[in-house]
Amino acid sequence: MKKKLYRCIHCGIGKTTIKNVEKILSFNNNTVLVNINAEVCDHCGERYYEPETVRYFERIKKELKSKDSKQLIPIGITYKVAI
Repeated sequence: MKKKLYRCIHCGIGKTTIKNVEKILSFNNNTVLVNINAEVCDHCGERYYEPETVRYFERIKKELKSKDSKQLIPIGITYKVAI
């Protein structure tokens, strides 16, 4: 469902369209990839999330903090290069 909704508040030029996007959430040394719907500006790419989506992001961050999640599945390891 891709529907034009509003003019972008960020750039004032583009219009937003609902798209499925990949959101990267980071907390401490943890990263979570979430596929979610957002309104995305067709000019500058700014994303707008519904309030319930933002609450969902906060729940994920709480699960990361508690490390007690059946929803989060490890998919690899991240490394940092020491220079």
